[in-house]
Amino acid sequence: MTVREPEYNLDRLLFRRQFILGPRFVEGFPTWKRTAVRPRVRLTVHPDLPTYQARHEDLSIVLLGYMLDPDRTLDTDADIISRLLSHVEAGETLEELIRRTYPLGGRWILIADSGRDCWLFNDPCGSRQLFHTDGHPSGLWCASQPGLLAEILKLAPDRDALNFIRAYRRREPQYWWPGDTSPYTQVHHLQPNHYLDLETGSCHRYWPDSDLAMRPMGAPKRRGRLASMISCTFSSLISWPALTASRRSEVS
Repeated sequence: MTVREPEYNLDRLLFRRQFILGPRFVEGFPTWKRTAVRPRVRLTVHPDLPTYQARHEDLSIVLLGYMLDPDRTLDTDADIISRLLSHVEAGETLEELIRRTYPLGGRWILIADSGRDCWLFNDPCGSRQLFHTDGHPSGLWCASQPGLLAEILKLAPDRDALNFIRAYRRREPQYWWPGDTSPYTQVHHLQPNHYLDLETGSCHRYWPDSDLAMRPMGAPKRRGRLASMISCTFSSLISWPALTASRRSEVS
């Protein structure tokens, strides 16, 4: 019996589930999805990265990735994003919108446009990563990996960063960049619990916004919420076959 090797579309595997955001759509990726947030906020997204946009007049919320609601375990991404947008329609600020995402799980990035402000932020652990430029003459660009920005904007690695890579690669192949740094001087990593203002290019910490009170993990309400979140997560994994045992996964 002859076992046939599976056939893969290598073009589709390249930069799988990655995205690029900038003042224009990116050419050279004919199969990637395109989503306009504002005239100078344009998303170019790999077809395998789930994307959903809810819009009403000049209000918009775009989801990259997936969200889980432990209180409404059957809700889809569209249900959650449409509900979040309804609160913005009712006059809530983007600060209030961020607070409404506190109970939500998943691996996601939200781009929220209130008609006045346009902010980008990710899940509380920052597991859906984002890198952005700082002071580049062509404007603000963001991407899921710094290498994408380097390829598009023709950026050269920083000399100190190369020394860092050489030093750590010998000791630990899987290493982390400290703080908001990256291999490129003009590219920074958006830290967890921060949002990026897409009009000014500035980052701001949104949590914690007050002194943190002691909250015991054993409280019945929290146990129930945790159980619901675990149930949501396992249900979502049915349609996400790409799993790894490493500390980081570049495929999802």
